[in-house]
Amino acid sequence: MQLTNQLSHSAELCLDERSEASEPVQVPTLPKQAFAAQTPVQTEQGFQALSELSVGQLVLTRLGTLEPITKIEHFHFTKRQLHDMPDAAPVRFDPDALPSMTATSAVLLSADCPVSWTEDPNSLTRFPAKAFCDGGMIRRVIPEEGIHFIRLHLPSTQQICAGGIWVELDVDGTTDEARDVQVPQLVQDIRIFRPIPA
Repeated sequence: MQLTNQLSHSAELCLDERSEASEPVQVPTLPKQAFAAQTPVQTEQGFQALSELSVGQLVLTRLGTLEPITKIEHFHFTKRQLHDMPDAAPVRFDPDALPSMTATSAVLLSADCPVSWTEDPNSLTRFPAKAFCDGGMIRRVIPEEGIHFIRLHLPSTQQICAGGIWVELDVDGTTDEARDVQVPQLVQDIRIFRPIPA
């Protein structure tokens, strides 16, 4: 299998600095199913930050298989861009925000990233990260330094563990819009997580 090179979507231009000219301003594409660059994922060599990974490396899936990374995309947003493009703001899961989390640091996911969640041992449902927002331990944030998102591509749709949260990466990066209307209720937790207003 031939692997593609890493891709980078350059968008370092802060919207504060745009000129008065009528030329269109380049802004980054909204990331799909992406994570903050420092998010640890389990590879053949153990846990590594996404920013350290390269095409061809093997990552561990929920099925216990090792799948090669076929492409890596980078998206950078400044603080101002996140203000102007609120849909690009990441969702922050604080440590222990979900009962299954074991991460000791916060995890930042793109708002559409499908989190695999189960209330029934016999079924597994995927909800977009934004469906979990409660304004407390899981909320939209705009980091002072902006955010560098990374999206991994694998040969087939797989679930991987990102910072202690199981997420599903679709091959083409599309998001099932029907997921937006589903809202999980945490087991043994009085809080009900509702989607944030559009």
